[in-house]
Amino acid sequence: MFATQVIFGVNNQKYSFNSLYVRAVEHSVNVTMLPGAPGCIVGVTELRGEWVPICDLNTKFNTGVVGSYDRDVIFVNYSQGCIGCLVDAVHEIGAVTEDIQMKLPGIIQSDKTSYVEGIVRHKDELVTAIHHESILTPNEAAQLSVAMKGLLRRKEEEKDALLAAEAARKEAEKKNGGDNA
Repeated sequence: MFATQVIFGVNNQKYSFNSLYVRAVEHSVNVTMLPGAPGCIVGVTELRGEWVPICDLNTKFNTGVVGSYDRDVIFVNYSQGCIGCLVDAVHEIGAVTEDIQMKLPGIIQSDKTSYVEGIVRHKDELVTAIHHESILTPNEAAQLSVAMKGLLRRKEEEKDALLAAEAARKEAEKKNGGDNA
């Protein structure tokens, strides 16, 4: 039995996501800051009409590397919707055999590594498999939820203001057009 993984690099280490949960892979997305977001969230981007938070995996994995936004982004589905993961590079989409997947030893597991699902072998290399639902800790997810609600509220207010301004402009044109008749 085979599982297809999206293999990517972060700070010269290989990681993977199960491809069943990957919505898209993009290169160099525009990022808008998101006030109040957890430290690993660098901002949001728009993907197919939806605002999606972007998590910098160099920050999340505490590599000490500060990267640019000119990198690949893997958009992964999770219970809160979708999250973009900023990675150094997507290497390939490849199959791994289920019987070569290994769970992380209990001694290594902690809150700081809860996103690690296990280790898989791909082309004679060990790759750390990341669990799509555990990218963010519960605290980070709650903080992100509040920040996203604020963003969506601001976007709705901007939209309402634009609609009101357009309605006022049309009303003024109608009034001015009526005065000339």
